[in-house]
Amino acid sequence: PLVEPLHLPTYRVEPAVEVEVLVQDADGEPVAGAFVIAGTVGRPRRARGFSSQRTALTDGRGGARIAKKKDELLRLEAIAPGHLASDVLETRSTEVRLTLGAGTAVQLSVRDEQRRPLKGALVRLSNEGYPLGLTNGEGLLTITADPKGERQLRIQVEDGRGTGATLTREVAHSEAPLAITVPPGVETLGRVLDASSREPIARALVAVSSDPATFTHTSADGSFSLMGAEADDLWVLASATSYSRRWVEAAAGTGSEIVIALNPTCAARGIVANSLGEPVEGAEVHAVVQPTRRTVRVTAETLALTDASGSFELRQLAPQIRYRLETRASGYAPGVLELMTPEPLQT
Repeated sequence: PLVEPLHLPTYRVEPAVEVEVLVQDADGEPVAGAFVIAGTVGRPRRARGFSSQRTALTDGRGGARIAKKKDELLRLEAIAPGHLASDVLETRSTEVRLTLGAGTAVQLSVRDEQRRPLKGALVRLSNEGYPLGLTNGEGLLTITADPKGERQLRIQVEDGRGTGATLTREVAHSEAPLAITVPPGVETLGRVLDASSREPIARALVAVSSDPATFTHTSADGSFSLMGAEADDLWVLASATSYSRRWVEAAAGTGSEIVIALNPTCAARGIVANSLGEPVEGAEVHAVVQPTRRTVRVTAETLALTDASGSFELRQLAPQIRYRLETRASGYAPGVLELMTPEPLQT
């Protein structure tokens, strides 16, 4: 099966307006290495981060620069290790100050079901996905907790096991470490097939959403086995050359086999130019999946870069999916273009 490539009209980007963002701690001191996140107000949030998301790291004086359109209303937020995230600020100003919250140091103690410390376990915020750190050789990690509210954590071990934990107000005010036990892992079985021919796809890459670093490849008959957290519902990703990636929900440890059918990829080609019609080299073109009424789970975002002629080609688009193309280039404001990919050709 094949999908005809799409030829898009030339997209013209506007000169950018720079926003100077200064990040400080609760005492008013500048914070270097803070992560600044900016998104357009009025667009829905993506599964990961803001729509039309832009990011930057602060320098030694706590400053960072974000590009935007002249009249664009931005949603800004800052995060940094050892601090609570700043309040979300919506503004059109070109000079912004964000203040990180002061939290309470809390020590985590991560162990397996036999009470053995787990080294190198990744701890992150469940909802936002921001990493908080790795446990040391004794299974310990000190993080910053909010003494006035709760924070949901996700703990992931290298072999695929994982669990959740809650940082409550009581934990934030306690001197004792928060003990977290990671349960035994369970196996998830499945097969990856061609959606049209139903033939197995060998060497397809398969991973779980909770920890993409834990992955495997399908065998010659398209089968795979993944280790996941006990009694945990997983989103499993499968991808292969010349096929669009797909996510499928699976219940870990049930013993039933999941089947992931992949469709062929669709390509989209276009040109990014400035207001004078001159090509823009090195522009990022992001294809972001848009929500639909039907249940679809494909890769949330695909990226391409423009060459010296301003041309780009997006190669990993799923058929019959609505995308929003977002352009990002140094010195230019972000641009947006809607796209609907065609149906596969039958052979």
